[in-house]
Amino acid sequence: MNTGKKGTLGYLASSLFEREEPMGYRLVIAEKPSVAQSIAKVIGADRRQDGNLEENGYLVSWCVRHLVELCEPQDYDPILRALSGNLFSIQHKRYSYIF
Repeated sequence: MNTGKKGTLGYLASSLFEREEPMGYRLVIAEKPSVAQSIAKVIGADRRQDGNLEENGYLVSWCVRHLVELCEPQDYDPILRALSGNLFSIQHKRYSYIF
């Protein structure tokens, strides 16, 4: 039984597990629907479902927001919150990401 909201990854995942036929898909997750459609066209996944495109052993779905983004300067050091972003650029040996 689907417990997620239609169009969400939870809904997609729960609907996949309800299928009777054996699974064997390669999942491709794109940042937005237009990118997903471009990828699906190239790999031949042209059968449209609710929240995904599938065919040819591929299931292509998409998100609505960024999956990963760089941390803001103040996330590295709170003192950087007071500085204007136009006055400096930060360079780190290692960058932090938000998921």
